[in-house]
Amino acid sequence: MKNSYSLSYYENPNNPYDDVGQIHNDCIEYYNANRTYLGNNLDSLKFDIADVTSDYMVTINPENIQVDIKDYYFNEAYKGFTDFSDYNPQQRVTDVLESSESQTLFNELVTIFGNVEDSDEFLQQLIDDIIVWEDEVISSPNISLNDQKVLLSISSILRHSGFLWNQHYNDPDSFIHDWNANNIPLELKDKKVVMCWFWDDAIEWLSKNYQELTACAVSDGMGFVYGGPVGGASASIFTAVYIYLTN
Repeated sequence: MKNSYSLSYYENPNNPYDDVGQIHNDCIEYYNANRTYLGNNLDSLKFDIADVTSDYMVTINPENIQVDIKDYYFNEAYKGFTDFSDYNPQQRVTDVLESSESQTLFNELVTIFGNVEDSDEFLQQLIDDIIVWEDEVISSPNISLNDQKVLLSISSILRHSGFLWNQHYNDPDSFIHDWNANNIPLELKDKKVVMCWFWDDAIEWLSKNYQELTACAVSDGMGFVYGGPVGGASASIFTAVYIYLTN
């Protein structure tokens, strides 16, 4: 799964929302450097993720919102932990899109994952296909600015997340290896707390490493729809820890 491609390969300067994916990655790296909780309690883990990631958002947007900015970003981060057991997050995306053409484009993005070959070039092929899809969104005359922002922000996060998690899964010093998986609480084993709708179906044909990486990327793309970049980062971190603990 190791690859030699640099971050620039995963960027798309044509995407006006490409910085969303980078903010998401920076938020996760900030958590990696500043996390405090390494236990298995689900609520404590969620609180620490939301607390640390929201701290990062405050540092880069100290005066951007005319409310208690820490509380705002903490709540946005917590939205990334939405329990998808009874609600299809794919439907959540189509609910916020304004046109049927935008919904069709989103479905095409989901389909991309099912069309990529399971090989050493998996990530590179996935990134290439996403960038081609982004160019289609950008050139479409019938997509509203709101829909363009939603679609291109999700795809930006997917691309940047793919780069980041590929690095972490190959790094023995990454935070995902710090949890003790010997005593896993039943709530983590039994409750559908991550993107299992995608994990169990659309990517079951992928090898184990690419399943893990793709599950993280997709979960934070959906987390963005609920809570912006910090919601996506929180969902991504939680998914990574969940996968590590339950494998």
